[in-house]
Amino acid sequence: VDTLRTACSSESLQARVIARVIEGAVSEELSETLAAHLMETEGQTERLEWIAARLGVSLAGGSCRSSHGLTQSLLAAGGTEVERPELRDLLIIGALQRIEHFEVASYVHARTIAEALGED
Repeated sequence: VDTLRTACSSESLQARVIARVIEGAVSEELSETLAAHLMETEGQTERLEWIAARLGVSLAGGSCRSSHGLTQSLLAAGGTEVERPELRDLLIIGALQRIEHFEVASYVHARTIAEALGED
């Protein structure tokens, strides 16, 4: 259950930060990609809430220092003053890639636990 709480907290935080970072993107393509990713992140949060309801547990109180640090890095990248504005986009992309790698590892871990417990 703690894994679900942490994942939901991380997704919610990520959604709030992405919404703010969209404005910092220089490329319209990146802005559109961030907006699509925001919708996906919100969908993942809904999915986690559905799983929690199915299990009859609350997701309140979850938090993850690693996720917090990664999202703060994304927020900083979106507000970075750079000599060449397109470099800000690269900083945003790099920060998002780090978040995604962490997220994939977290979901693989959650799936492994669910499988071990006989859940789909």
